[in-house]
Amino acid sequence: VYPSFRSAPVVRTRADVAEQQRRFSTTRATVMTVHLCSTVPIGGARDQRRGADEWGAIPGVSNVPVNDASLLPDAPGVNPQATVMALAIRNVRHFIESDRFLDGSS
Repeated sequence: VYPSFRSAPVVRTRADVAEQQRRFSTTRATVMTVHLCSTVPIGGARDQRRGADEWGAIPGVSNVPVNDASLLPDAPGVNPQATVMALAIRNVRHFIESDRFLDGSS
């Protein structure tokens, strides 16, 4: 484990965890976020590697829409918040207009 504060050594053992707790200071902490992407990537109807269709529906599974960063086909290299929000709004509008998840179809 690589702690997210300045000058912190790598944590390899339980004793290292105790030492990190003893040495921790909020003034040395750094903010770090991770956006997990592409765990259920969107794809076209003919793409067998896709995790979800172009609307976030999982093929063969009813009523389980995916609407987060896992839909992105790859990590974008920048904060994906705006892209995720745009996809979510687009997908929700589609779900509402098509009643896709109200009738149990996927």
